[in-house]
Amino acid sequence: MDLRIKKTKRAIRSAFAELIKEKPMEKITVKEIAERAEINKTTFYAHYETVYDLVDQLAQETVAEVISQINTAQNLLDNPRAFVKEIYGALNENGQYMDAIPSPGITQFTAHLRNAILEKIKQDGKAQPVGIKLEHTPFGDDRRRRSKTIAIHIGVAVGVLRPIAATTGTTRNY
Repeated sequence: MDLRIKKTKRAIRSAFAELIKEKPMEKITVKEIAERAEINKTTFYAHYETVYDLVDQLAQETVAEVISQINTAQNLLDNPRAFVKEIYGALNENGQYMDAIPSPGITQFTAHLRNAILEKIKQDGKAQPVGIKLEHTPFGDDRRRRSKTIAIHIGVAVGVLRPIAATTGTTRNY
């Protein structure tokens, strides 16, 4: 990616991060972000369609970062407590925009995160010579139960961060 694009996106995100601490996302305008980032509105629109598009991209990138920091998704199956701790730590590290996700969007975020974790479980299984043996997990190969278990564990990690972000204005250092 071109260095100018990186700097511009970083400025936009930084401006957004400052504004989200001051007011609800619904009240933030492209004009405010552009002024704070010291860019033109046209430059903002070259990268994002709307403020909601910015938040969506931030959420997608947060999921990608969280997934990249998870040592093994197999922990979800073998040691759920360790997995929740690990995912909580990764969300805490990368979740500076979590408080920007509107309440209805958090459901989409957790669904996207759950799907990414399921994909990582599949990839981890392919990388291991023996593969992940779902029948040896507490829920066997019951896909519905596995999906619910994953959703609950992700929900716990995300659910713990949301109130912290709401009361402190950040998800960092908790």
